[in-house]
Amino acid sequence: MLDSRSRRVVNGTRLMADEAEWQWLTESVTGDWAHVLIATSVPPLLPRGIHTLEAWAERVCAGAWGRQVARFGERVRQAVDLEHWPSFDASFSQLEELLTSIATGRLSPRGAPPATVTVISGDVHHSYLTAVDLPPAGTATRTSAVYQAVCSPFHQAMPPKLRYAHGLASTKASGLIGAAVAKLAGARAPKVKWRITAGPWFENMIAVLEFDGRAARLRFDQAVTDGEAPGLAPVLETDLS
Repeated sequence: MLDSRSRRVVNGTRLMADEAEWQWLTESVTGDWAHVLIATSVPPLLPRGIHTLEAWAERVCAGAWGRQVARFGERVRQAVDLEHWPSFDASFSQLEELLTSIATGRLSPRGAPPATVTVISGDVHHSYLTAVDLPPAGTATRTSAVYQAVCSPFHQAMPPKLRYAHGLASTKASGLIGAAVAKLAGARAPKVKWRITAGPWFENMIAVLEFDGRAARLRFDQAVTDGEAPGLAPVLETDLS
């Protein structure tokens, strides 16, 4: 479990977790594991439109387009809570490298990658599943399946306008436009690629991740009411390995 709240560094090189916390995480995931599970309070992998907006904001607030634009960018960043991993690119890059090292077996003494590497998170008022494609693995012959599972169990309801904006930010067009603008500000293009394969869901949800040997299975359940009896109804059940 990575402390990406209280261990953030916002002065100098911005980090989601300080160097000591990151070293602890790296040491913790080093070994011969059937599965590796990394939890973080906010999800690293967001819709590409949102990712590029946050990456742009970090560069602009650092002065890429001058002081006046930096002040405007800071107001935007605080107004819409651009505080996720893409706005801490140094840490996002560290995470890309860590996931690649785990999934290709570089952190295994035997050189054997785990069956799955899964990042779990929440705190974004909706739930979804993301499949992750890592950069080329060089000489690695086997790699782990890599996912991000996000579940905000008791969510703060999104108004229709915000859901519509979220939908726009999830489109391919918004990702391409955002990437172009972020590049103009000097933002780095991510090395990993990802795609939302299930969701988003905007209801109260519970997610369960089960391991059996080298098999992993994920289930999302939605809170429902049937007459007077509340309960859970499955909306997704899928194998991760």
